[in-house]
Amino acid sequence: MDTLFSFLFLVALVGLVWGLLKPLNLTKTLRLKHSATRKQFAWSFGALAAAFFVLVGITSPPQPKTVNLNVTPSSTTQTKTDQVTTKQVTEIQPVAFSTIKQEDNSLAQGQTKTLQRGKNGVETLTYNVTYTNDVETGRTLVSKTMTTTAVDEIVAVGTYVAPAPQQVGAQCQWSPGAQFEEDVGDRARLRALVIIA
Repeated sequence: MDTLFSFLFLVALVGLVWGLLKPLNLTKTLRLKHSATRKQFAWSFGALAAAFFVLVGITSPPQPKTVNLNVTPSSTTQTKTDQVTTKQVTEIQPVAFSTIKQEDNSLAQGQTKTLQRGKNGVETLTYNVTYTNDVETGRTLVSKTMTTTAVDEIVAVGTYVAPAPQQVGAQCQWSPGAQFEEDVGDRARLRALVIIA
């Protein structure tokens, strides 16, 4: 059906052009009783051409859409894909030692003495690290191992308090009939006082 309308459209188009260029020749060919003007030919064949053009479009079967899946990128457009890689990374980390304080009454108060020096330990951490375009984007701890244990530092802290110093000269108080009192013992002086009394 669409081929018939296509043929009629072409006939109407030829009649339109012929009527516009040489209307007298077309009047003789069609054996019309009255001679037609260019305007009359334009209206009649123009309307027929438009009508057949619409009918061709309506009656033609729908065209299937084709999609080309084998598209190759042109030199102006570039498609960039992210490159994701995962690596296992091992890190070594120091572990600080602790300080233990012990009281010692053989040291004077305020004095300290290191009995055992402290030493830092070492810890090994293993991670799965994800990189996107060579930039780190993720990190997951896989294992944590104590490679070397830290040694605690032991410090003795003095607690000894010395007694108050004694005075060198003894003071005696003597009164007749009273007993002798000795504040601090200087024996030689004490004997001399006892003998005099």
